[in-house]
Amino acid sequence: MMKSNQQQGFSLIGAIFLMVVLAAVGGYMVSISSGFHISGANAVEGSRAYYAAKGGLEWAISELELDNVAVDSASACSGTVNGQVTNYSSGALDGFSVSLSCSPSGYTEMPHDPDSIFIVEARSYKTALGVGAIGSLGYVSRSMKAKVTDAP
Repeated sequence: MMKSNQQQGFSLIGAIFLMVVLAAVGGYMVSISSGFHISGANAVEGSRAYYAAKGGLEWAISELELDNVAVDSASACSGTVNGQVTNYSSGALDGFSVSLSCSPSGYTEMPHDPDSIFIVEARSYKTALGVGAIGSLGYVSRSMKAKVTDAP
């Protein structure tokens, strides 16, 4: 009895094809999985950025000097608030920076008893590992504004 040699090696081609297809599917699944992890991490960082901005805004409002302010006077936006940048280095907000700005709105409620209105803005941001910019993978930023008045 003699064996036919015509079919030798065909199973090797099938095995190589199967390995290539499985490797491609595995690589695709890893890339999708890492995308989900990055998206989830950015969502968490976004909420932390929101609370950093909120905390900065609340602090800035508490620091405004609204007692006996002349109408549209920028003196209420003291130097401790306007242009202030705070860098958090511990706790849940570690790595975030918050920049504050304050400006008079130029609007008065009533001509005979004017009340000043000020616009306070807080912008928090964080870059991944201290590097990156807007549009990069690990960059998150949130901004909040509030209108504050000296009305009684």
